[in-house]
Amino acid sequence: MYIAGFAVFAITCGALYYVSAEDARRNAVQNLVRELEFRADTVRHWLDTKEHALLILGATIEEVVGDGPVPQEFLGAYKHDPEVHNILLGLDDGSVTAGIPVLLAPDPAQDREWLLSALQTPSQQSAVGPFVAARTGSGMVFTIATPLRYRDGSPRGVLAFCIAQSTLTAFTQKLPSLDKHVLLIDGQRQILVPLEPAGGFVDFQNYPGSAQLYDQSRLVPKGVFEISPQDGAHIFAYAAIPGTDWVLALHAPESVVMSGVTSLQHIFLLFCIIAVACIGYLIRRSWTHDKYKHLSLIDQLTRVGSRAAYEEAFKNLRRKADFPVALLICDMDNLKVINDNLGHATGDLQLQRFSAVLNGCLRGADAVFRLGGDEFAILVHNTNENTATQLSERITRALLDASLAHPDKPTLAASIGTALAQHPAELNSLYRRTDEAMYAQKITRKSQAGTPASSPEKAGCGAI
Repeated sequence: MYIAGFAVFAITCGALYYVSAEDARRNAVQNLVRELEFRADTVRHWLDTKEHALLILGATIEEVVGDGPVPQEFLGAYKHDPEVHNILLGLDDGSVTAGIPVLLAPDPAQDREWLLSALQTPSQQSAVGPFVAARTGSGMVFTIATPLRYRDGSPRGVLAFCIAQSTLTAFTQKLPSLDKHVLLIDGQRQILVPLEPAGGFVDFQNYPGSAQLYDQSRLVPKGVFEISPQDGAHIFAYAAIPGTDWVLALHAPESVVMSGVTSLQHIFLLFCIIAVACIGYLIRRSWTHDKYKHLSLIDQLTRVGSRAAYEEAFKNLRRKADFPVALLICDMDNLKVINDNLGHATGDLQLQRFSAVLNGCLRGADAVFRLGGDEFAILVHNTNENTATQLSERITRALLDASLAHPDKPTLAASIGTALAQHPAELNSLYRRTDEAMYAQKITRKSQAGTPASSPEKAGCGAI
């Protein structure tokens, strides 16, 4: 039973270790997604601040300038912003001007194409435009554009921030992750971040695991995409940036993602091993304790209950509805004389014969105990005075029969006292009353015999 329980516990620990490993992996991946979602929200908030600044600037132009030309001081109002490369104004005649003359593309036709695309933005909204090369050679830039209107509501042009790709790269990677690569991907499957040293973009289609990630991000705004290239398992956590066709992705090998929780798994495994060892020790200790407790309740010579067993059984009487209870105390005759004249081995055999006779006279629910030396006690439940007396007489006859059956052995005889407890309150005096009855019978037997207890001259060996 103990071995089976120990095995079940060990299996349970193994199962818990497996579940903890799966749970640790799931939590690590979820943490990766939460990290990406936080970064995506940060980028969206950053874009919102720029769009809000454009809306305020556009409202100021409409209120102060009206339908007249826009002064340069309005366009240069935000040139101190280190994150903004330039402020552009595209007019409805197709021209593009700037507070600081930096145009979008080497070809003016591309400026007009950008202007026509930006003019399609709904009123009071902003749009994140595509990346194009700045005409000054300052690298790739993108725009955040909002419509500008005359007072009568007719289109006047487009007001836009022109922001360098290097600015976006620095902002997107403000929270660097060791061995984790932060990618910003646009609708053309181009990697906008990180910026390539030679300028331009990297085709995301060539990136491991890219085949379905962008399409999946259009259906599910955030999640995890896992691949298994030749160099091992990799995990993409991604989050789409609302209001754009951009997807922010964090790419890392699975070993890097799990590195933070592997040590916790090892600690849990160590805990399981220690727990199994401790439980095994406790089971062994409990088994040993039970074994020795069982041995302490059995008298090793006579194999009847010990004094400790008697005391425990007597205490249990207070908790059981088995009254009346009778107690018999049997004091075996001549044990000291037998030990002194025939040896302790013969005395031990006499005790074994005596206890065997007592056991043979009991009912199934009755119990016999050796209290010490030649004194034995019998507890009889659910009885009465007449039944207890009959049991005492039955024991006396059985001892006589055993003696007559083996005349070569010392005679078996005993003084037996009997007392009854009708209810728990009488238990306190039960042993005293029984002991007194036993001594009274001993005196009566001696006076009837006219001599002390019979001599053990017929000593011998053997079974009953």
